Amino acid sequence: KEAALEYSKFSPESYLVGDEALNADPRECSLVWPMRNGMFADENSIGHMEKIWRVVLTERLKIEDFHKWSCVVIIDDHVPIHHLKAYCQLCLGDLKFNAVGFMRCSQAVSFGAGLSSGLIIDCGAQKLSVSCIEDGVLVQNSISLLGGDTFLQLFHDLLRVNKFPLKSLDIYSNPSHFKMLEEEIWLKQANLDDENEVIPSIAANTPFEFYVKEPGQKDILVYAVKLLDERRLPLLQLFEPDLGLLKRYMLADYDNSFIPCNLQTEPLLTNCMLNPTGISNWNIVSMITEALRLYAMDSPEKLAKFTSNLVITGGGLPEATLPHFIDILNQHLAPNINLEPVQHGMDGRHVAWKGGAVFGRLEG
Repeated sequence: KEAALEYSKFSPESYLVGDEALNADPRECSLVWPMRNGMFADENSIGHMEKIWRVVLTERLKIEDFHKWSCVVIIDDHVPIHHLKAYCQLCLGDLKFNAVGFMRCSQAVSFGAGLSSGLIIDCGAQKLSVSCIEDGVLVQNSISLLGGDTFLQLFHDLLRVNKFPLKSLDIYSNPSHFKMLEEEIWLKQANLDDENEVIPSIAANTPFEFYVKEPGQKDILVYAVKLLDERRLPLLQLFEPDLGLLKRYMLADYDNSFIPCNLQTEPLLTNCMLNPTGISNWNIVSMITEALRLYAMDSPEKLAKFTSNLVITGGGLPEATLPHFIDILNQHLAPNINLEPVQHGMDGRHVAWKGGAVFGRLEG
């Protein structure tokens, strides 16, 4: 399959949304991400979100006459009150919906999975959260600023250090490269298999091939590369979030500026409070054990409610890695905790959407 990198066409007076925006020539436009860590990024975000939603609703979903519709907005678990006011202005004032309702993301996931109680691990693009839901109510939550973008950035940096054949690869200055690397390589090649099994099996295989068509070029270029520990190391940061794990994989002249800044300095949020010790002292295992210790460790009945109803949602973890992810989690949590995933039969990116749809149909 060709990884098409043709630039999107647009006029200076117009704007692009979604994949079309990512495929725009970065030299001729500026890209804006209205949301950061599940919240509005700045004071201009409301206007940008209105444009995005209007395009999605009218052009993609073919919805018109917004005043005839009500909407449910699924919000981050820690959205402050002034953000809710901004959402109300956006939905009721700007888009003119008839009514608006709000639902926390972890609650929407539990609704979508058909659970009244459970442990929700939500790994999105920019953050990872662990939430305890009991009888439909969020009772405990913690957040780490590690997400799918961090894993992809680290994967990108490891490839560059290890002489990746596509020399022009640069996801920081070329968003179309970000999309190509994620869809054509990372989501297909990432794994958390056992280290002793992975390296021999990969070495015996034919190198992985991918195809790239650079903007302005007629020829499709074919690249071949063998991926070894680069496939595992980014996701292992969930369990050992420090840079010491990477030292033996780096060249002597490795430039530390490649490391995503949020892997070095961004703090972890727990119960809406900053953890002053920093992210290096936290990982997914400690987030889970801390959440359960604070609320359920003194009650075997409560503990069973959460550990027997695990839901993993969000698009930050490649779906093919989830079985091994759960196995590694249980190895670290044993013998006191054993997590049992719920088989909801849905793409993890869509569970919260289903919960919001169910919520929107409730009456009374």
